Amino acid sequence: MTLRGAAETSPAAAEGDAVQATPVPTSGLAPAAPTSDFHATAPELPRALVAGRYRVRSYLNEGATSYVYLADDLEAKTSVVLKVLKPEAAGRPELRQCIERETRAAAALAHPNIVRVLSGGETEEGLPFVVMEAEEAEPLDGVLRRYGKVAPELVLLVAQQAGAALAAAHAAGIVHRDVKPGNLLVIGTPETPRGVKLLDFGMAKLADEKEDPETSIVLGTIEYMAPEQIVVESVDARADVYALGVLLFRLATGHLPFDTAAGPIVLRHQLFSPLPPPSWLDEQIDPRLEAIILNATRKHPDNRYPSMESLLEDLSAVLDGSERPVATRTLRRVPDAYEPRTERGREALEILSRTFGPYASVPGPRATPDE
Repeated sequence: MTLRGAAETSPAAAEGDAVQATPVPTSGLAPAAPTSDFHATAPELPRALVAGRYRVRSYLNEGATSYVYLADDLEAKTSVVLKVLKPEAAGRPELRQCIERETRAAAALAHPNIVRVLSGGETEEGLPFVVMEAEEAEPLDGVLRRYGKVAPELVLLVAQQAGAALAAAHAAGIVHRDVKPGNLLVIGTPETPRGVKLLDFGMAKLADEKEDPETSIVLGTIEYMAPEQIVVESVDARADVYALGVLLFRLATGHLPFDTAAGPIVLRHQLFSPLPPPSWLDEQIDPRLEAIILNATRKHPDNRYPSMESLLEDLSAVLDGSERPVATRTLRRVPDAYEPRTERGREALEILSRTFGPYASVPGPRATPDE
């Protein structure tokens, strides 16, 4: 098997590109930098040792803003994965901060389902980099591109192990903010997976991170983004709960719940539309898994699972082979509609409406039925 490591996915093949650390002043919503700004061309391999220690062996992949290489750690005498910010991205302070944030998050996390970040620094050319453990693995989005839909056993494995990784991050005060297939690795093969690992905390909200009341950051991937992220309000663990619910919908049905390439329409649905029941697309889905997905993806955070541990508790009913039911959670806020909590959020919603036109502006929120 090819040693692929903790590689980012190519923007050309990605299901949804992350919005890259875009400052959002209260006076206006700045659009994210298009990934076309960063060309998907295989780079020339660095010839010198990186940081005097890492010898690049081969080019693995690239994301929107970084190149990913397989390298030899000459001190530890082991293979590692080296993620280096592209020269054209290194001039943007917010993108450099993503690399720094990833290294800082790693210092607070040690979990078997999280890819270890071993170190970080700058190349001789001043390009930020992070060093990660190498794994014989494939990004989950690559699996989805090949198969479209995965086996129920892999769906449950992702739910269990990605959920456990996120629960550990939340316990450390960290919210990932970009849970999606491209940020999960399937260890082994999709047919005989040995595990799942979460990676890329470059967009994470850290425990010691204070939000500027005048300026915030739009972070995430719109197909998996909770409403509170879209309107740049404060997020907590429940934003990751929402993203994991959308991810499980994608894995179980082979489709995104709002399956359109039109970004404004996706934004509108993420803000106002309840997810369709997964059984509409797959009648064979376990009703308990369907209940978990719908409980996780309520529009108002108070109507979702209050924590990842609560989601995992319901998931145990599916995993233990019992017939224990999973109930649809009683709505604490009726109707289930997200309404901005702050003036900044309300202004962001208004700006979204002006930026994206009528697709981002609907007369009123729709309630999610409490089946």
